[in-house]
Amino acid sequence: MKVLNFPTKRVAVGALIRDQASRLLLVKPVYREGWLLPGGVVDSDESPRSGLCRELREELGLILEPQELLCVDYVSAHDNFADGLHLLFNGGVLSDDLIRELTVCDSELHTLQWLVVEEAMNILIPSLARRLRCLLMNATDQVLYMENGEYVNLSHS
Repeated sequence: MKVLNFPTKRVAVGALIRDQASRLLLVKPVYREGWLLPGGVVDSDESPRSGLCRELREELGLILEPQELLCVDYVSAHDNFADGLHLLFNGGVLSDDLIRELTVCDSELHTLQWLVVEEAMNILIPSLARRLRCLLMNATDQVLYMENGEYVNLSHS
């Protein structure tokens, strides 16, 4: 079978994971500055859901199925990154037992921490902070579509 040569986009996934106190799980990667939500780049021939599950397993030893898709954010090319789609999933609330079992993969992460939303916003990389702020300001039961962290209203009513 011949594969057609269409343009490709980088696809990244993240999980919004909370503890019992509603704090967010943040990770400090070894490969870049700043703090992120757990997740990463989806491999070729891998679905976003599968990519997220793989990243959570590799980075944190966490076996978790995402509960729902929260938003899709188109991010323009910037710095050394090509443009891409970033999908944020609801990772749910972890039990204390699951939290104790988390293991930081030294080749991928320096550390992790749990922070309330306001504190998390201060240390997340700017694009992720914008995405999270937009998501929280436009909370709905629908998947949000964003461009560069800004909500795009797709309703034509």
